[in-house]
Parts: sequence; structure tokens; C-alpha cells
Amino acid sequence: MYNKTVCKQPKAGEGFMQKIKDFCKRHRLLWLTLLLALAAAAVAAWAGFDLGQRVDNQPVYEIVNDDYTRTVVIPATADAATQDDGTTGLYLPVPLKSGQRIYGVRLDLTTHNWAFRQGTLYAALLDADGNAVANGELDCITIKDDTFAAITFDVPYTAPGTADAEADYDLANPNMTLRLWYTPGDDWDVYHLLGLWTDADTSQQMTRRNANGTTDSIVGHPALQYVVNDSGSWSHVISRLLGVLTFAAVVAGFILLTHRAKLWQVVLVCGAVLGVAFAFLTPPLVGPDEY
Repeated sequence: MYNKTVCKQPKAGEGFMQKIKDFCKRHRLLWLTLLLALAAAAVAAWAGFDLGQRVDNQPVYEIVNDDYTRTVVIPATADAATQDDGTTGLYLPVPLKSGQRIYGVRLDLTTHNWAFRQGTLYAALLDADGNAVANGELDCITIKDDTFAAITFDVPYTAPGTADAEADYDLANPNMTLRLWYTPGDDWDVYHLLGLWTDADTSQQMTRRNANGTTDSIVGHPALQYVVNDSGSWSHVISRLLGVLTFAAVVAGFILLTHRAKLWQVVLVCGAVLGVAFAFLTPPLVGPDEY
């Protein structure tokens, strides 16, 4: 009687898969470290992107007049097809400091409790001769009732003369004119008016030229701010720096823990790296006490 022994032949690919499993098992700490590194990099990248969306390219404003008690209607062109007839508009005498550079204007607008769906608000900065030196526009759909809205000029304008950071705006002696008008939308928008908040100072005269040819003289100063600067993209630099340092602290701490380093060693290394990051974020000599 014969004792038959059956030898199973490995299926195709089983040996290769076993080698992969063995390799992954032997290097599981390496794979965990890489996985943690990818997660940390993704979080750092998202935090940098989110910060950039919040603080980059934000306008910096300077108040010209913050006193307003009533609203004045901004005239519209005759129809939506007429973008600019050359005369229609609310003409506001405004002061500009010598050598000052502005990128646009910020106005307190009112929609009279209406949400515009169409139409465009236009602004033109005129010099003493009535020539437009800067132009800008804003979609009416973005305007909120009784809220400041910024109109950015197509190109910034710099007033002649030497800049003086200590100078104040002289509302009594305006040297420029801001012209405002808008094209009405279709549908129900044509039955609603767009307005501007102003004060009632009788020493200042505004002129409103309507599309039908009539002219009104109105007293008061507009609620006005200038766009004097831009925040730029500074967050890109700080995000990269903080992201790299935070990433290094997380990965280094994980490696030390997996190699059974002592707790004080982990705290020392991670604390040092995060301390460098904190030093860039908030310089210790100028940081608030609560930090």
C-alpha cells in the first residue's frame, strides 16, 4: 500500500503577493510615517489656501467722511442699452490729498430694500477740467441695502504734488469730482432706485443731472472712503514657512514616538520647531501680553 502525498502548487501570483505583504509588514512604520506626512501636508496646504482666500487682495480703506443722515438718489441712464450718455450722473465734489494714490472709492449705498438683479453702477473720477482720470464699475446685484460697497478703478490715480501722510481731508475745499450713475436693469429693477447716503451740510453742493435733461442742486457730503492700498498676497509667504515648520514638527514627533524616544526628547524637538514657527508668526517683543 502506497502513501500518496499531494503537493499543492502555488497559484500564479500568490508568491508575489506574499512578498508584498511581507515587505509592507516589515516596513509598516515607514508606510505609517508616509501616510501621516501626506495628511499633514494636505492639512497645511488647505490651511494656507483658506488663509489666502480670507486675507489676500483685500482693500485697505481710508475714511473721508463718515457723517451721513439721509439718502440721495443716483440717476440712471435712459435705458439699459445706454451705458454712458456723457452727462447723466450725481456729481460729488471730493477732496484728495496732495500726492495721494487711490485705487477706488467705497460708498454707503442704499437699494431702498430692493435686491437688484441686473444693472451696473459706474464711477468716474474727474479732475478740475472735467476730464475722467479713473473709472470703475460695480454690478448692482452685489450691492446690499444700506451697506458700504467698493468700486475699484481700472487704473489707480495719483494726485499731483508731494505726499503728506499727516495731512487731513479738507471737505470744505474739494479739488476733484466723483461722478456716479448706473444703467437700470430690465424687469422689475427699472421701478426701483439706487441711492447714496450723505450728510446735510449746506456748505457743500452736489449736482444731479438726470437722463431727461433736468438738473438738481443738492447740499451735503457723501459717505465716502477711499481704497488706498491692497493687502497683496503676503499670506503665501507666511503659509509656506509655517506649513513647512508645522509639518516638520508633526513628522519628527511621530518618528521619535515610534522609535520609543523619551517624552522629554519629543517635547524638546517639537517645541523647538514650533517655537521657531511662533517666532515668525508673532514676534515676542511686539506680541500682545495674552500670547
